[in-house]
Amino acid sequence: MKKKASLFNLYRGSRKARILFLLLLILPVLVVYVATVLLPGLTNPFEDAAPPKVTVEPKDKDAVLSASAEETPESKEWSQKLAYLERDEAFWNSQLQLAKRDSFNLLLDFSDSAAILQIKGVPVRKCKMHRFNIGYAIGHLTAQGGLNQWLSSPFILQREFATIPKAPIRIMQAPADTNEANATNSQEIPLENNDVHFTMEFDRNLTVTVEQVQRPTFKGRMRKALYDVRRSLISTKEILQSLKNLKMPHQRVWIEIEITREDAKAIYRALPQKAGLVMKL
Repeated sequence: MKKKASLFNLYRGSRKARILFLLLLILPVLVVYVATVLLPGLTNPFEDAAPPKVTVEPKDKDAVLSASAEETPESKEWSQKLAYLERDEAFWNSQLQLAKRDSFNLLLDFSDSAAILQIKGVPVRKCKMHRFNIGYAIGHLTAQGGLNQWLSSPFILQREFATIPKAPIRIMQAPADTNEANATNSQEIPLENNDVHFTMEFDRNLTVTVEQVQRPTFKGRMRKALYDVRRSLISTKEILQSLKNLKMPHQRVWIEIEITREDAKAIYRALPQKAGLVMKL
């Protein structure tokens, strides 16, 4: 107690001690901000996904400049159509690879605002997205010309965590005789009514967070707070580990979707380990 009291008196009586205490509180926040906001903006985080750049020096530079200056609205329209076709080709290539797997996989169709559980390319459950948010890094990747290559193969699930258990367990008292067993079989098992929030981290720096559209309960808010703290701690630990190894922290592509509680529960529990994901943008 005396030691605690002396530390408190030192804090109150010394201006330097108060400044040092505030710096220790602010320092972790500054490290995370620099690592996640400032440093990633200096480099391209998707260099591996972007196609190699080829530099061509034409013999007649004036001809090239005149050709680019003569670009017509019709040529721009054809360029846009070609870009859409290339993106569709990347999507269908990814779908074809995913159709060879026997387990559940997930399709995020942002053109139709739907999250679809499927097996071998066959839709099993279609879930409406009430809202979705795609991180700005997608636009950065598009500008670098590597979006189609990034989408051309399925994303593989690496890690996930949620506010509900992956496989719920129901504990029941064993029946004493046949009559009690028959009575137990006739009883309906009540469905869970827990709030659902979960995060899935895939390869190639993709993170998908799923939120329920329903308003959370008081207990759900408490679980959501612990879930958010855990997610922040994991992210901060990875950033600090990268800085410790003198490496640039990975800039992840964040996608957030909002669906109903029942759909979120079905998707989270249906997807196996190393599940596949395809996206249609």
